[in-house]
Amino acid sequence: SNFTSQIMSATTSSQNQTVITVPQQQQQVTVKRSKGPNKEGLNFGTTYLLGVVSACTAEAVVYPCDMIKTRLQILPTRAGMFSTGATIVKTEGIAGLYMGFTAGCYRHCIYSGGRYFAYEILKEKVFQRNADGTFPLWKSALAAMSAGAIGQFAASPTDLIKVQMQTEGFRALKGEPKLYSGTINCFYSMHAKLGFIGMWRGWFPNVQRAALVQLGDLTAYDIAKQKILLHTPLEDNFLSHGCASIVAGLVATIMSTPSDVLKTRIMSNPDAYKSTMDCAMKTIQNDGILALYRGFFPIWARMGPKAMVFYLTFEQCRGWMGLSSW
Repeated sequence: SNFTSQIMSATTSSQNQTVITVPQQQQQVTVKRSKGPNKEGLNFGTTYLLGVVSACTAEAVVYPCDMIKTRLQILPTRAGMFSTGATIVKTEGIAGLYMGFTAGCYRHCIYSGGRYFAYEILKEKVFQRNADGTFPLWKSALAAMSAGAIGQFAASPTDLIKVQMQTEGFRALKGEPKLYSGTINCFYSMHAKLGFIGMWRGWFPNVQRAALVQLGDLTAYDIAKQKILLHTPLEDNFLSHGCASIVAGLVATIMSTPSDVLKTRIMSNPDAYKSTMDCAMKTIQNDGILALYRGFFPIWARMGPKAMVFYLTFEQCRGWMGLSSW
């Protein structure tokens, strides 16, 4: 009887119990974002200015290699990089290695500022990033090539002036008088000779080269930096920036050297070729197909350090100004 009453009491108690459901803590799901470049604090005007300053800084460091490269591409002999540089210093002095540098800076005011300005707009406003913060290779390639082409087309006349100034010393070696007293005089002389439209002579290989350079430079840097930060313990600092810039410089050199050779030959002697294809055919017929890669090592010696100096300066300046990593 007592046992039965106990069972009845337990059953009644069990039925009267209130079941309290404790809600489980909701787990926060976070989309994994790339540790790479983000765009918080985006400022297109500042990007343009920093692009110009960083490019001129890098140009000052590596300009002698650019000078040697130009001479190698127009010399009829198969001179080496160091012998060509020694000849320039011997006959023209140290200043000869910087002939045309002012025109190069004028060019960067249009080209470098323009291409980075255009790339940011295309990247952030037109193509846009993925939800995880990454920027796919195909989007980066299209944005980089478009930005390079836009910037270089606008700056093509300044490139013509720079090449003309760089060949001044070569004319002196041949016993010919110098044609220009300075960069501004060269601009007015070329404008009077070629006209406004003529200042864009050689623009096609120039734009083609710029598109290929930026495909190797902007795209390689952007993608290399994303991969380095995602798959290595490196943080978003000068070390990862330096590694990504080395990749960018090498890829850009490989892709752009043939167009650079054709551009230099057309701009140094505009009357010798009917078109870019004509220049390419004559170059291959007279000097062989490897002539399209003549000056590769001085170009690499220029573009590799130039990419490193540029991106380290650019990224550091962005940090100083309170902007995000690029």
